[in-house]
Amino acid sequence: LEWNYERRREAQNILPFLALGPMTAAKDEGYLRLNDVTMLLGVRQKHGFQSKLMNSALRTAEKLNLACETIDLTGNQDLIRSFQHTTAIINNHLSQVHQQTGRLGKVLVFCESGNERSAGVVAAYLMETHEDVDHIKAMQLCQAQRFCVNFDDGMKRLLQGYWDILCARRAVAVQ
Repeated sequence: LEWNYERRREAQNILPFLALGPMTAAKDEGYLRLNDVTMLLGVRQKHGFQSKLMNSALRTAEKLNLACETIDLTGNQDLIRSFQHTTAIINNHLSQVHQQTGRLGKVLVFCESGNERSAGVVAAYLMETHEDVDHIKAMQLCQAQRFCVNFDDGMKRLLQGYWDILCARRAVAVQ
């Protein structure tokens, strides 16, 4: 993968059915059609200007008849509580598309920049759906595809905490 600075405005595939990108990609009808996106999953601050900004992406989803969900947060600490829910949203959508059409759906997870909250959601998805992917590997996988992601120290701690939760759940499930 060759990266240039302009690609930060585009979405990148993390998995064949899961893309990560900025709000501009979620509003780009050409991109959404060309890449067979079937759902937009927006991660936004519940209050403030950014919440209103995302409404145009939601209108694009409605116009193109795409499934659309938002995860509304009051702060990044809310993310850890939403990770299991966002994984369920993604998996339920993919299952529904496959049952209805026989083909693979595709979810674009986005936030304003595509580099922070949405990247955390995608990393958590990777950890939850792949037992061999811990928080470090999940961040590396996201960054290998979308070089501009920014896992700051707070996000790294959130993902490490979520990894610990997943390990505990898996250990209890085995017993």
